[in-house]
Amino acid sequence: MDQFLVWINKICSSPIITIGSFLLALFGIILAFVFYIKSRKSKKPFYSLKSVNIIRDFSSVLSDLEIKYQNESVKNLTITKIVFWNGGNETIRNNDIAFANPITISSKGEFKILNADIIHQSNKDNLLKLTEIKNDQSLHLSFDFLDQGQGGVIQVVHTGKSFKDIVVRGTIKGAGNPVLKKISAISNIRMLFPLLLTPSTIKNPRHFGYLITAVLIVSSLLGVLIVIFSETEKAFGWLLSLTYGFLIIPSYIIFIKRKVPKSLQIFEEDFEIEVSTNKTNAADS
Repeated sequence: MDQFLVWINKICSSPIITIGSFLLALFGIILAFVFYIKSRKSKKPFYSLKSVNIIRDFSSVLSDLEIKYQNESVKNLTITKIVFWNGGNETIRNNDIAFANPITISSKGEFKILNADIIHQSNKDNLLKLTEIKNDQSLHLSFDFLDQGQGGVIQVVHTGKSFKDIVVRGTIKGAGNPVLKKISAISNIRMLFPLLLTPSTIKNPRHFGYLITAVLIVSSLLGVLIVIFSETEKAFGWLLSLTYGFLIIPSYIIFIKRKVPKSLQIFEEDFEIEVSTNKTNAADS
């Protein structure tokens, strides 16, 4: 019995057990806070934008050469994707849109909107619709309702130079203005890790995220093993374990955590430009 108590006392006094208990308690507090936040009812209108510039500052050296889009001469031509969704857990309804400040998509300054289409809806029953409200400058985005994670992807052809020349504004009762969410593009991953990308990771950057996160977890566990079994390299083991351990969560947030709902992942895909001949057109999916 005495030997058993000595063994228990030895285990409890182990720094690994002490640190593990602290981390478990900290994780429990964080988890409780996350569940509390998620349980609160809220409407969260989010949007994000990305662009591909086709023509920039075109100036012809030949007097008879000009570029036209639908019979209109253009010096700049840009395709911008806009994703709009409800990130909250409370339904946003049509009557939640402020009458005095409806949801609009507008071009800045002298730039014009040449074409706009809803190229994807997470649920056709949402009835997303675009309506021209100001000639070549603004569009009105309306819908019947948006449950959590529901929304649509809009493709806008305009004479600006990037998505910065497009403005999304409006007011949702009980939520305020739509919030711009910055979403890391696959091009950033290509730039940071060009040698590790394969056709699979290019198509789905989360595959790359799983690889990086797995490497970090293994490296952190290796540090723990060094602490347990090495008598001379404990400091190095702790350094290895804590350094890579702290990088696991940022890796998950950057590479794996979804930035937009799964039903709207088409927004993160590379551009496939299909321009309708209509000024606005709500497309079902």
